[in-house]
Amino acid sequence: MKYLNNSKKVLLEGAQGCNLDINHSGHYPYVTSRQVSTAQMCADSGISSLRLKEITMVIRPFPIRISNQTNIGQNIYSGDYGCSEEFAWDQIHVGATLGLYPSTVDLNDINNNKDLINSNQNNPELSTVTIKPIRVFDIDIDQLRKNVDINTPTNIYLNFF
Repeated sequence: MKYLNNSKKVLLEGAQGCNLDINHSGHYPYVTSRQVSTAQMCADSGISSLRLKEITMVIRPFPIRISNQTNIGQNIYSGDYGCSEEFAWDQIHVGATLGLYPSTVDLNDINNNKDLINSNQNNPELSTVTIKPIRVFDIDIDQLRKNVDINTPTNIYLNFF
């Protein structure tokens, strides 16, 4: 608090994503065990939301969820991302290389571009806990709007584009 009281800037970064918020995501029971909003981060830190100068919301063009398989091989269901389509990592890699949106990449595109998929730089993103490929989805604009309403960002940062 001494930095804030001396007009210093402080960066407060939250974990998880608002789409996993236990109260606001609408995806219970496939949520984290807590609230994940700007207001809650301020409350947890003992900082009044009136002291905020900026709120930067970080979004991914292709949101992720954990694998449906645990680190001990048990199959589970870990939830989806709103009403969005789930993509295969092959669709993401081929689409990015060919300049196509992943939903337009079909099996022929994937088979004709196996060399792109097999390169080391095109491995799927792995979970830090299970070390399993993370599931990837198309963005759900309604979900994004809801998160913007909850967090009222002054800036949006598009990550992993």
